[in-house]
Amino acid sequence: MYQVKKAEKGHITEFDLELFTKSAKETEMRRLFHKMLNEELFTYCFQPIVSAADGSIYAYEALMRGNLPALTRPDQILQLAHEEECLHEIERLTMFLSAKSYATFLSTHQIRGDELLFVNSIASQYMNHDEAVAYVEQYSFLQDRIVIEITEEDSPDLTALLKKREMPGFSGVFALDDYGSGYSNEKTLLELAPAYIKLDLSIIRDIDSDPDKQQIVENIVSYAHQRGMKIIAEGLETPAELLKVLELDVDLLQGYFLAKPSAVPKPVSAESVAVIEHFRKHLA
Repeated sequence: MYQVKKAEKGHITEFDLELFTKSAKETEMRRLFHKMLNEELFTYCFQPIVSAADGSIYAYEALMRGNLPALTRPDQILQLAHEEECLHEIERLTMFLSAKSYATFLSTHQIRGDELLFVNSIASQYMNHDEAVAYVEQYSFLQDRIVIEITEEDSPDLTALLKKREMPGFSGVFALDDYGSGYSNEKTLLELAPAYIKLDLSIIRDIDSDPDKQQIVENIVSYAHQRGMKIIAEGLETPAELLKVLELDVDLLQGYFLAKPSAVPKPVSAESVAVIEHFRKHLA
């Protein structure tokens, strides 16, 4: 339908090209989104989560990317999924396709096989019984390795979280993402009872020169360790940031300084391992 600017009755209306172009673009994006869903045009890049104890790879986080040039970013995809009421399909595809990639890496000896797999999940969504059973039948070897990473910015859906925790064949282990961002707050922490807390990069950025951020991390680490939770510092980009979070006793490390996300698993950078080893040597 052509768009026209509002005018008084009996007056000539003016064609609004800008509005028409915007509408056409939105229609095309929706078409591409459904093509992506129907043809499963997704890639999952894997970024190592590294042990602060020795620099070894503890886990991989699967990060969704779209395979169409106009639709690659996960925030774009999730926004369209929300608008088109397709969040469940995104959840199902993420669970299955990330596991499929992990299985390929395992069969081709690109990973050791004991690493955990962190999968970004939509807090309000969960696989139905038949989907969960099919998942377990195909990927039973992942039963104790999957960590469900909750990323939704809204308040958690407790019913959905309980369903995730009780899905057949799953470990029921959660990671709380973006803690300290303003979305993942204390209420969410208490309700989710995660095994892992991922500190938001807004806290990690320049932490080596910010005493307030250091105090925040020190407090969170103390809280988590008293309850058997592990702290992940994500978004690490410099040797100084890495060294500081090591001093603050975080458990796990993630960020471009250690390794960038890749469709094929890559080793941890030699420079970051050297920082960890040097720190541990002088701590002993």
